[in-house]
Amino acid sequence: MKLVQNILGILCAVTTSLTCYGVEITGTSVQGKSLVVSFDGDKVTQDSSAATLCSNQTITVEKVRLWMPDHGHGSTPTSLARLSDECTKIQSINFSMNGRWQLNILLSEQDSAVIEVNVVD
Repeated sequence: MKLVQNILGILCAVTTSLTCYGVEITGTSVQGKSLVVSFDGDKVTQDSSAATLCSNQTITVEKVRLWMPDHGHGSTPTSLARLSDECTKIQSINFSMNGRWQLNILLSEQDSAVIEVNVVD
């Protein structure tokens, strides 16, 4: 896996035809689907306004809610754009402050997941 990541890193550096990500956060849905949320850049910041959610199998993302559990509040609603059977672009992300956030992901077929994101300067 590390070799694949290194090769993709080299390809990302020399071409604009690939979609390349700097931060990848993994998780598993309630029904056991492997999920990866990818953000551009080397860290997730308040300026991170979009991410890509992918799985190793077909998923339908119905909703992604941003929640800051330590402060008991969320953020503005996100919007979704389906990229393929396995991937969905999460747009309109608004991390209003630094700290620990959760992406509360609602999938079809009564499946869901919570993925933790640490937002930094």
